[in-house]
Amino acid sequence: MRVTNSMMMRNFLNNLYSNTHKIDKLQRQLSSYKKLNRFSDDPMGYFRSLELKSRLDKIQQYSRNINDATSWLQQTETAVMEMNEIMKVIYENVLNASADTQADVQKNIVANNLIQLKEQIFQIMNTTFGDKYIFGGYNTTKAPFVNTGSEILYNGINLISATSDELSDIMSQKLNYEVGKGSYINVSINGLQVLGAGEDNLFNILDELIVALQNDEPASTFSPYIEKIKARQDNILNVIAEVGGRINRLEFLYERYSLDELNYETIRSSIEDIDMAEVVTKLEMARSVYNAALAVGSNIIQPSLVNFLW
Repeated sequence: MRVTNSMMMRNFLNNLYSNTHKIDKLQRQLSSYKKLNRFSDDPMGYFRSLELKSRLDKIQQYSRNINDATSWLQQTETAVMEMNEIMKVIYENVLNASADTQADVQKNIVANNLIQLKEQIFQIMNTTFGDKYIFGGYNTTKAPFVNTGSEILYNGINLISATSDELSDIMSQKLNYEVGKGSYINVSINGLQVLGAGEDNLFNILDELIVALQNDEPASTFSPYIEKIKARQDNILNVIAEVGGRINRLEFLYERYSLDELNYETIRSSIEDIDMAEVVTKLEMARSVYNAALAVGSNIIQPSLVNFLW
């Protein structure tokens, strides 16, 4: 086959273009520190990278949800633990009131103490996390407990005289955070769970105690309330244990997602990120080849018809 100058020129330009394209690709990789700057760089790798990014986005969203849920539950735990400390003081006061040696003045002091403790419990039950009330069930924007002067209402319901349907509706109100695909955790503890209902409602127990103390009832009157207070305290301890269990679960999930995120980042990096030393070496080699090609090309281009006339 006859090889003409035009054929040599065409092959030279094609090879030169391929080399400059390679240099351009390597320079883009070096400036961006990424192997994949265009879909055409590696279609399968690009799809794999997008898939990993999607998984990482989900993991990071779940981690954010876990952080929010944990903070909510920690605030709840702090409030309920404060309630437990108050219950200890109430228990001691009732024990003192049940002693036969208590004088009228001392009973009035105990009554005043209980009034203050009741007010503190009322404040705790309206605790907020940020701008959201944590014991209000679905109601997170308005104070769930309201003192009308004659009664204390929880989301408009008197827990002492509430019907079974109203109590069931309260217990069904759950605030869930999504912490995994199809996995949710309930962060809400409602006022009914902490205070109880009917005659065993803590506010009702305290009101009865305060009236009995102010009326100077005999010591035997207060003995039955010791068990009631103890039962309320045990219930609060159960709530603390429940909240603690949820926090532990969230902490385990967060650690697992941290490891998953690290693993996915490692895989993504192996697909997307360059080996700096390798790319620099390849770029220098490509430049050397390019310079050599230019030198060869100059020898091809220089000869003309005049050279053959002499």
